[in-house]
Amino acid sequence: MNILFVCTANTCRSPMAEAIAKDVIPHAHVKSCGTWAFEADPASASSIACMYNEGLSLSDHKSRPATRDLIEWADVALCMTAGHRDFLINHYPRFAAKMYTLCEYAGENGEIADPYGQNLFAYEQCAARLRELIIKVSDRLSR
Repeated sequence: MNILFVCTANTCRSPMAEAIAKDVIPHAHVKSCGTWAFEADPASASSIACMYNEGLSLSDHKSRPATRDLIEWADVALCMTAGHRDFLINHYPRFAAKMYTLCEYAGENGEIADPYGQNLFAYEQCAARLRELIIKVSDRLSR
């Protein structure tokens, strides 16, 4: 299973989701990208610190923009917001059937709020929510 996590800049939410998914679903191939990402930006310092506190590393993360190749590679693209999902659907309509928000794919309503610019606690709350949803995704994939 190839799982792609998508946020805006690929420096906070989607890299954290990628790291958590690699921990929770070790048999999956996991990548992340951003709808407005630059190439090769590092993860935010708070994302790195947050993942470090969970025993995970983002120190080697380099951001990447969403591309046709990444979308084609993915079996499922899990977006942090409906806006990200809709952006991908508009740019890659042929692949719309595999694009979801993370919440909807996990069977829940809502979106993953961007912790960018907030304190470490906001990142920790975001990471906890990501882990909760990724566990549900893992359960769904196991069925």
